Amino acid sequence: LVRKKENPIITPNDKNHWESEATFNPAALYEDGKVHLLYRAVGLDSVSSIGHTASNNGVNFLERGLEPAYWPREKFEGVHASRPNTNRPFLAYTSGGGGNGGCEDPRLTLIGNTVYMIYTAFDGWSSLRLALSSIKLADFKNQRWHWKKPILISPPGMDDKDAALFPRKINGKYVFLHRLGVSIWIDFVSSLKFDNTQWLGGQILMDPRGGEHDSHRIGIAGPPIETKWGWLVLYHGIARGPTRHYHLRAALLDRRN
Repeated sequence: LVRKKENPIITPNDKNHWESEATFNPAALYEDGKVHLLYRAVGLDSVSSIGHTASNNGVNFLERGLEPAYWPREKFEGVHASRPNTNRPFLAYTSGGGGNGGCEDPRLTLIGNTVYMIYTAFDGWSSLRLALSSIKLADFKNQRWHWKKPILISPPGMDDKDAALFPRKINGKYVFLHRLGVSIWIDFVSSLKFDNTQWLGGQILMDPRGGEHDSHRIGIAGPPIETKWGWLVLYHGIARGPTRHYHLRAALLDRRN
């Protein structure tokens, strides 16, 4: 992989208050010859929302909305008038990239005619949890942001991030990858209708490796890509040590298991 000389391809826009401070950690969807990105945007209030942009070549992103494609609207995304009555410690600014809450770090998966988005929901003071929403492909392509009401899919009281959904069922089950602790976990579920009684849990798929550049913590970069050799998983790894630089890594999973 070679960095493009045109970088950065998306930068903050001080004309839009919601994305004036930072634009990063995008999700990509390629459809009908066009690359769509949903990216995490942070404004002056340090709240994260999700912007949309599109490109014909994946480098020059000329289409960019004046309003977010997705924005915080639930209590678990930090939509509060004040801090709730709780004895839990105040954890503001602990999410990756900093922030007072909101919708962070989306991942997109197209299954049939539905685009599923998993993102990190942060209320600003407790744990980072995974949320799931979806939108019809036709609405997505035409920027009609009629998202379904989001639902939490990870358990309370645990930091869970870096999640994505496989683009098809395996052995009749939907398959998720996500990060609990420092490892990548895998979950097989029968339905995407989570109802506050069912949470992702699963089992560890990959651990950090001692002595390697992913010895401290790992997390997936996006949904797995199916190839004839297996499922290609791109992930980030952080090495132990004072710098803890991120490295892009790759793994290959069996297509059937």
